[in-house]
Amino acid sequence: MDEELERTVRELLAGEQFGVLATTAGGRLHTATILFAEADSWETVHAIRPLTLKAQLAYLSPHAAFQVDNRSVTQTDRSRFIRAGFEGTLRHVSRDDPDWERYRDAYAAKLPFGAALLDDPEIELHVLTPSLLRVAAGAHPAEDFAVAPRELADTTETIEETEAIERGEIGRPNPPAPFPAREGGEPSRGTSHGRYTAPAPAPVPPAGRDVVAGEGGEPPSDPHESVSPPRHGEGPGER
Repeated sequence: MDEELERTVRELLAGEQFGVLATTAGGRLHTATILFAEADSWETVHAIRPLTLKAQLAYLSPHAAFQVDNRSVTQTDRSRFIRAGFEGTLRHVSRDDPDWERYRDAYAAKLPFGAALLDDPEIELHVLTPSLLRVAAGAHPAEDFAVAPRELADTTETIEETEAIERGEIGRPNPPAPFPAREGGEPSRGTSHGRYTAPAPAPVPPAGRDVVAGEGGEPPSDPHESVSPPRHGEGPGER
């Protein structure tokens, strides 16, 4: 990617707050309009409630895509339209991760209510790390650009930790755990922090079955999701 196009894409990301996140697992494809902030290496940072369908799918399969565009400019000048798509992996970043504070700062710096969202213990920070960037600018055909992988923090278990896990003394660091669809009542709510023993992955909710959605006060992008009443002061970023 040449410098001019890179600058154009970075200006796009800086000027937009929402994009569309796509997650998929077990034959189920889900899209959601969601807030974001940009980080290094073309990563995007998101605040997601673990009860949402996108969180459940990301737990089962990390493969995800995210697209940002400036469609509003087409009302005056279609030649300025640009869209950027990111294909890669979506992962949960726990509060004890070495990179959590850096991602939180990026989210808080871009969004006025970003810090408040991520300080909510019921909201988890997720990062999409792309391996492919697809850009379409103006009337030009879309181009694909490979993204070099960045080095992640070493999370390899020590021998002592592995033995303690096998003895049942501790659990592995908490991943974004799945929450079963309702069976005669509300699903149990997990914790976002600390260590625990992860439950077996829940089956992917089939189309047509109710799934508990986020509590951000906005209608879900999936017509089969039901929405809990919004809480006072919540924004749309946690859907």
